[in-house]
This record gives sequence, structure tokens and C-alpha cells, in this order.
Amino acid sequence: MLPNPLAIETERVAGAKPLASGQAFKFHFQFGSSGYVYVIGPGDRNQPTAFLTEKPAAISGLESNQVSKGSDFSFPNGLEHWLELDKNPGTDEYTIIFSREKLAGPDFLRSQATGKPLGDTEQAELRDFLTKYKKSEPVTEVDDKDAARPFVKVKVPQAANEAGAPVVFNVRIEHK
Repeated sequence: MLPNPLAIETERVAGAKPLASGQAFKFHFQFGSSGYVYVIGPGDRNQPTAFLTEKPAAISGLESNQVSKGSDFSFPNGLEHWLELDKNPGTDEYTIIFSREKLAGPDFLRSQATGKPLGDTEQAELRDFLTKYKKSEPVTEVDDKDAARPFVKVKVPQAANEAGAPVVFNVRIEHK
């Protein structure tokens, strides 16, 4: 069963196009290297929540957060699995972490994804992680030449890419 009527007809969007509040959506990623992807975003009462970790929740439709170079990685995966925006208009920000190797920490990124908001200790660990690895902001570029398949390119600064450190970037979703 689909989460709501707004998931019946799908549309691929990229960039600043707002979605409807309450709308179901998925992320699609395609990376230039194989590795692991982690997703943190607003959960219950807009509290930071780990949606995709090393051990995805069954409701994600995934068995792993591992991605293959050049392949389309959908999160959540499968027709019946979706994320859903809350019904209050606003902007939701998701933090995406890509690493060529499994992360050694924070611990909650190696644990089972539960959909529950991060506790105070986990939020502090996340802030420390972001301070350490979110040094230079990747450059984003919307490519909507093919209206049916728009996408956003995330260009990582060469120094960060060579260092092998995790790449951290944000995805902002405006909804009305």
C-alpha cells in the first residue's frame, strides 16, 4: 500500500521546486565511487533522526547502506517504501554523508536505524562529526536539460576528495 495518494503519480524533481506538505518522496543518489551512504533528517517534531545507517530499518526496503559506483541508489527503496514530509509547510534539511569506507563513528551511524530522534549524546556526536568533516561545502549544480530526469550534481572540492574523508552535504526540501 502506498503511503498517501501523492505517491501514486511520481515525478522526478531537482533543485528549488517545492513539494506539497505531506507528500511522499525518495532520494536517488548516483556516486562516482563505491562506498556507504548515511541519511540524517528531521523526524518526529523535527528532531534530528538517523534515517539510513549501516543497519537500515526494514521499512527502508534496504538491507545495506552500501552503494556501487555509478548505480542509482534509491532511499527508501521499493514501490511501497517512502519518506513523507510533515503537513506543516516549511523547509526540511537532510544531511547526507558519503564515505568510501564504513564509518568508525559516531556509533549511532553503525547501529540499527530506528526512526527515533537522536538523543542529546548522539546529537553532540553528530555536531562533532560535522565540525570535523564538513570543512568545505561541496558545490551543487542543477541539471534540468532533460525535464523528465532532472538531477543535482554535487561537486566535491578536490582536496577533500583526495583525502578520503567522508563527504557531507545537505539537501533542502521546501514544501508548501
